[in-house]
Amino acid sequence: MIAIWLHIARGDEAAADRLLDRIEARWQQLTTYPFSGAPREDIAPGIRHLVVGEYLTLYRVSEDAVEILRVLH
Repeated sequence: MIAIWLHIARGDEAAADRLLDRIEARWQQLTTYPFSGAPREDIAPGIRHLVVGEYLTLYRVSEDAVEILRVLH
């Protein structure tokens, strides 16, 4: 996330802040609705994804946690 912020902030720090706020808000929603992201069984069993802007978050749900695996642009 730091790398994403630094990349965007080179052009516009406020835009970088807004994007990270949006991504983190979506991640927070996963604590209530962990299965809200679409399944990505083509990647691996149990993997799900959600999209915020041009960024794709891959994650998996366990009994007691949501694990963010990767954020892709």
